[in-house]
Amino acid sequence: LAFQIGECAQVHSGGLLMATPHCVRAPSSAEGDMKMVGRNTFAVFMQPTWDETMDPPSTRTAPEVVGVKGWNSSMNFGEFTEERVSRYYN
Repeated sequence: LAFQIGECAQVHSGGLLMATPHCVRAPSSAEGDMKMVGRNTFAVFMQPTWDETMDPPSTRTAPEVVGVKGWNSSMNFGEFTEERVSRYYN
């Protein structure tokens, strides 16, 4: 069982929890019998409401402490989401 923490949790914890970097890839043919291994995932996404402020704890507000590129303390969840989507997909 694995839990992946996202960037919202990283912001809200002031960088104490770190977002999980991840990338799914298919096994290469060099990995032999790995093609017989299945991967089952049950994803549950939880997020704040769109206008929720993205405030870290008051003692951990510096962007370099929070550690999420593109985040700033004036953002709400909607603004943060739009910034992250544009950073990844544009």
